Amino acid sequence: MKKIPYNVSRVAQETHDIWSVCFEGEALDYSPGQFMIIEFVREGEVLEPHPFTISSSPTRGQLCISVKSVGDFTATIRHTKTGDLVYIRAPYGIFSFLNHDAEDLARSLEGVL
Repeated sequence: MKKIPYNVSRVAQETHDIWSVCFEGEALDYSPGQFMIIEFVREGEVLEPHPFTISSSPTRGQLCISVKSVGDFTATIRHTKTGDLVYIRAPYGIFSFLNHDAEDLARSLEGVL
């Protein structure tokens, strides 16, 4: 899948360790529960790709992720700035209530929760 350039349109601290980052660029058709692969560009260097679940609603016209700072890379999300360039490949995944009935989803979550 082709990676598409986007710009960071918003960075918001949601809690002490969760940040939401929103992007502007080409419209993306996705379903709830899907994820995307993002390559952030920092100081002119394209960083390694990381998967993130899309946290925005596909009905709102905004593309966002919400990231908890739990590892080496996710701890750097707070340094992301409005206007930063990213490359996105998306959407991926089929784990959505739109693709399964409630009983199928419940069975697939057994032992996970």
